Amino acid sequence: VCDSPNLYFVVLPNGEFAPCCDHRLRTSIFTYSDDFVKQYKKKTFGDEVRNVTGSCIGCMFGSFPEITISMRFLAAQIQRAKIFFTSPPKKNWPISYEQMHDQIDNIKNKSPIDV
Repeated sequence: VCDSPNLYFVVLPNGEFAPCCDHRLRTSIFTYSDDFVKQYKKKTFGDEVRNVTGSCIGCMFGSFPEITISMRFLAAQIQRAKIFFTSPPKKNWPISYEQMHDQIDNIKNKSPIDV
């Protein structure tokens, strides 16, 4: 089951909407157009996306199935909420200019490039 475009979709480098990384619509719809939200909310838009995604055998991109699982199953929602709210990741951003250069030097020293 694909939840595009309701839970996720792809914005291609040129700003074009795509249901996912593997599939494209027959018509180009650009997310930067003034009427994108209006088009997105139309039933015909959702129908066109489902026509494309309906025959999909399954998603190989980890984030899309994860979102589907997280939204369709209450136990998964609760588990994700616990992880997010009880163990927030350490915030190591922003970094200073000096820290950035130290990281660059470490990378360069570990993996020198022969020119």
